[in-house]
Amino acid sequence: MIKRTLYLFIAAILCTSCREISKSITDTLQTNQEEKKETNVPKSNTANEFYSEDELAELGRSEQQRIFTADKEALQQAENSLRQRSEFQGKPIVIFRNAHFYNDGRIILTIQNPENPEFIDSYHYKNGQWGEPVRTTKADRVEERLISLDKVPFVNANKVYESIQQKLKEIDFEKPDITVYFVINKNKTRWYPGSIDTDRSRYSLEFNEDGTLINFKKD
Repeated sequence: MIKRTLYLFIAAILCTSCREISKSITDTLQTNQEEKKETNVPKSNTANEFYSEDELAELGRSEQQRIFTADKEALQQAENSLRQRSEFQGKPIVIFRNAHFYNDGRIILTIQNPENPEFIDSYHYKNGQWGEPVRTTKADRVEERLISLDKVPFVNANKVYESIQQKLKEIDFEKPDITVYFVINKNKTRWYPGSIDTDRSRYSLEFNEDGTLINFKKD
């Protein structure tokens, strides 16, 4: 009687284990099938999922409007913000060596320290704000590489940009990634880019200090 009870007990355990193993195998197969289905689902276009065609077109137009040097008001706002900084109150802003205007709204330029003319400070404009100046050591040949901001207002960068875009239309060539900048030498500014390279040709550009185009010719 005891042996029979023991055999029945062992058989029950084995039966339960078989059911659990069988269930585990079934669950694993189902999980693999679900993962396979998820893997085979085509990826959706995230933009199209959230925006209509009209909204996507409007986003495209907004991207075009973000070209910084194409926006005179944005350039003027950046200059006004610089002039309003406490260190320049009642003092002239004198740019040293160069200034760069980037399509994404950044400006990088160096300015003569208003308290100590022998020192030069680097200023960065990003996301509509000027960061704190980075003070540098004394620079060589400072005097001949200086020019007042009054002579080269930021909106002149727009004149350079618009002149280039007009010429690009004339030669039927697109070049959206243009960085406008100027370099100071002997207290005169020279605007860049000084040339445009197309697929087959190269053109030279020359600008007045105010950003208007003087010369455009094929090399």
